[in-house]
Amino acid sequence: MQYQVNIDASGNEDICYFNFLCTRELFQLTAFNNILSNIGYTALGILFFIIVYRRDSAYARFVEREPDLAKVDFN
Repeated sequence: MQYQVNIDASGNEDICYFNFLCTRELFQLTAFNNILSNIGYTALGILFFIIVYRRDSAYARFVEREPDLAKVDFN
């Protein structure tokens, strides 16, 4: 979105290194492909948070059930 704001504010449409060969337009967004390509990173980030939350919850339940085992030092 910042890319689009810069183009609209400055009027300089040559900000892209390849002079718009790397952009795909959709509606008012000149570089829609840049937004679309980041959806995967966002989805994987959300998945990471879900996995960490589930593991933390499972460990908290384990500590509640077996408090003695949670304090064992394996070193």
